[in-house]
Amino acid sequence: MLTDLRGIFVTGTDTGVGKTWVAAHLIRDLHGQVPEVRPLKPVESGCVAIDGVSGEELRAQDAEALREAAQLTKTEPVVRYKLRTPIAPMLAARQEGVEYRLQDLVDFCRREGLLVVEGAGGWRTPLAEDGDVQALASELGLPVLVVAEDRLGAINQALLTCEAVQKSHCQLAGVILNQLRPGTGDFGNLPVLESRLGEVPVWQTRHEQWLDEKQVRHLMATFVTIPVGC
Repeated sequence: MLTDLRGIFVTGTDTGVGKTWVAAHLIRDLHGQVPEVRPLKPVESGCVAIDGVSGEELRAQDAEALREAAQLTKTEPVVRYKLRTPIAPMLAARQEGVEYRLQDLVDFCRREGLLVVEGAGGWRTPLAEDGDVQALASELGLPVLVVAEDRLGAINQALLTCEAVQKSHCQLAGVILNQLRPGTGDFGNLPVLESRLGEVPVWQTRHEQWLDEKQVRHLMATFVTIPVGC
């Protein structure tokens, strides 16, 4: 059983690259391997309005996917701030008159168990008036996993994001090249990223197919050997 890990921070090279899908699979892989897996999506924009018990409510779809992966009850908090407008959380909060600070997000993430924290958008997406995804990850001190869509342009986006993570003095855990679209073929991104990133591991998924058993073992072993903190 894995016991020497505090968690992982999942970020992306952009919005819509599959961070939630990757994070949910990570949670399922860790479930049963650690005493407690705690998924967190501190703030989510683009939430959908639904009819609730006490009137209209906002449904945070990404947070709910993480909750289901961890098999948590509805009463266990996964998301702190739900915003309707599908733009950067800071801008959505401005438009909707919701006030919070970066420290509110940090405090929300201070929990027991192995944390799997998903950011919003990319590494520098503004989350609050006083901080972005990078600032949140740095405050939490968790190793960072970068998700990139496996497509034309992925090499540039992934390398720039990885460079930014390392310059922020956070531990870069690895990169997942995520194939979102079927039948796109192999762009040759994997060997280039592996050669450019050196000892930083890179994994590659196929459309709607998670990593195989050997890759998952490598992923878990990588997490265990990463020092805690940025």
